[in-house]
Amino acid sequence: MHKIQPMSNASIPLFLLRDLAIINGERVVKYQQIKRTGEKLELDMAGILSDMIQQSVVYQQELTDKISQLDGISMHAKKPGEVYHLWEEEQVMPEGRGRLQFLTFCEKEEQALQRAYRTVLEHVQAHEDIQFLLERHESDIDYELDHLARYRNAL
Repeated sequence: MHKIQPMSNASIPLFLLRDLAIINGERVVKYQQIKRTGEKLELDMAGILSDMIQQSVVYQQELTDKISQLDGISMHAKKPGEVYHLWEEEQVMPEGRGRLQFLTFCEKEEQALQRAYRTVLEHVQAHEDIQFLLERHESDIDYELDHLARYRNAL
């Protein structure tokens, strides 16, 4: 896993949660754009994107609520941090128009999100409420990855 630069113990969770909230917000924008520009997305592919959009909307809201609950930083206060930049380096766009290419893209997206969550989880162990929220999100991501892999393998 990636190491995050040291900062005060109290600020670690807030900045890391903020990065995850930003990541989820950008996923929503990206997937909505793909849906709009994907001329003839098959119904199942459009459904997968819709599920990923809904997942990210919920995660972003829960993370933003947690930051506010902790008297946290503004979502627009500073530039994204290290976790965001690590996630950003892994971003891809769908290649080709086939189901296999689309599912591979979705898997890569979920894997990048999973790595971001795992990186943050390494740094919030002293904060049980935050850890619980992130572990729940990560469990959902694991389920989605498994679902995508089963679907891809069935092709």
